[in-house]
Amino acid sequence: MTKNTNFSAEADAVFFDSYDNLAVHEKMNKDEIRTKSYLDAIENNPHLFEGKVVLDNGTGTGILSMFAVRGGAKHVFATDVSNMIDNARDCSTERHV
Repeated sequence: MTKNTNFSAEADAVFFDSYDNLAVHEKMNKDEIRTKSYLDAIENNPHLFEGKVVLDNGTGTGILSMFAVRGGAKHVFATDVSNMIDNARDCSTERHV
């Protein structure tokens, strides 16, 4: 298997920087079908979350992390390469999750 060299640090930066824009996350979170589907999947499968450790890689606003906590996760690790991680941290602190 050969390494794909078509990607550059500059292209990566452009991609990840696009997720620094709150409007992108607002659009995703306001997509009721998408957001409710995630919540339903978590709430309808408590055996997958109760007492478990969850990794939310690319957390964005942190909404899925908060859903995991709501679903009974013992601990959630939320990561993101964009600056949205600061907003996610603030939201979880405000909500005591």
